[in-house]
Amino acid sequence: MISPATALIAAEMVRDGGSFSAMFRCADSTEFALFFRVQVAEHPLHGSERVNYLPPVLKDKLAGTEVSLSWEHAQVMLSQLCALAIDGSSREVLEIMSEIAQSKGERPSRVPQYLGRALRLGEFQPRESEA
Repeated sequence: MISPATALIAAEMVRDGGSFSAMFRCADSTEFALFFRVQVAEHPLHGSERVNYLPPVLKDKLAGTEVSLSWEHAQVMLSQLCALAIDGSSREVLEIMSEIAQSKGERPSRVPQYLGRALRLGEFQPRESEA
């Protein structure tokens, strides 16, 4: 069991095609990353396609180890991390990660299906409720 998160270090979309990572520091100064790896498939007409996300893992940054988590456990961790987010881009990534966890790995509609260019924060499609 890890100690409570006390600081969000970074939350970002990784440059591997769309995985997501939330790095944080705990009360005992250990650092972890909650990681959702994107599953990419080749589409005959559109090239690389983001299909879904593999089950979450928690990476211990110091030990270099990782542990598989349930989607439910990831949701709990993300709700704690959202409270620590101090900037809009980190909050946006954590919200997207929360959507992925709630759907148990499905690609949210605001994350483009096909890879074609580098994505930047703020370019995600708004949720239907925000449109």
